[in-house]
Amino acid sequence: MNSSVFIGLVACCTVVYFGIVHGLSAPAMLLNSHALILVMGGTVAITLFSYSFEKISEVWNFVKNGFFFKKTKKDTAMIEDLLVTVKNWYGGSWYQNSSNHPFVNDSFRILNESDISAADVTHILHARRDAVARKYFEDAKVLNNIAKYPPHLGLLGASSGMIQMMVSLGKGGIEVIGSAMAVALTATLWGIFMNNFIFLPLSDSATKAAEDEMYIRNMIVEAVILIKRGHAEKVVTETVVSRLSAPQRIALKSKFKQLQNGGAIPAYKGKKNQDKAA
Repeated sequence: MNSSVFIGLVACCTVVYFGIVHGLSAPAMLLNSHALILVMGGTVAITLFSYSFEKISEVWNFVKNGFFFKKTKKDTAMIEDLLVTVKNWYGGSWYQNSSNHPFVNDSFRILNESDISAADVTHILHARRDAVARKYFEDAKVLNNIAKYPPHLGLLGASSGMIQMMVSLGKGGIEVIGSAMAVALTATLWGIFMNNFIFLPLSDSATKAAEDEMYIRNMIVEAVILIKRGHAEKVVTETVVSRLSAPQRIALKSKFKQLQNGGAIPAYKGKKNQDKAA
């Protein structure tokens, strides 16, 4: 599991325990079946009503592989991988699937097709980049939409509890009224909890993953188009590293300085990135 996700989960559990559970005289009240069925069961039911099993499966795969078990990669490592590929291309030693990023391999394979013009290369790469962007941002949108359901279902539970409380006025005394009010507020609490501690963080994570992936893909597209248009290797390299901050740029240039002297190309050690679209 990603270390930051693990720390975040522990912190959330700690906040919930000491902020909510620890101060209650009867913590078991939070497990009220009516509130749980209404909020959690209702969220599942509305999600199934709104989205196909295929889309729900895609979102679940993102949550499982992209949120909990994702291996984070620094931008500098990905740029280093791209620069190695660019160097190999200009040096005549490029070969297919030499990069650890699938979009780099795909882009340079298209670049290697001599009968595809620069305009066509631009069009093809933009289309493939946009297709992946659509899938990433769709996942974020689905999670953001699901996040809207629990709070509203919590309000529905609060309303039903208030109705029960009003019906009980003058009949069961303060104990019945208090019990009905507790059920109402429990449903509201679960709705707010699921919204703020589960679905909104997942939605934000999906949006961030989409933005990061588009950042890398835009850089790859730009580099390949520059190569196709006949720009010199140094122009392509300087354009790519310009996307880094000054300290990162200086460190990366220092690492690649040996390439200017014909030294060995540093190997990229990262694991292969799993692409969402072929």
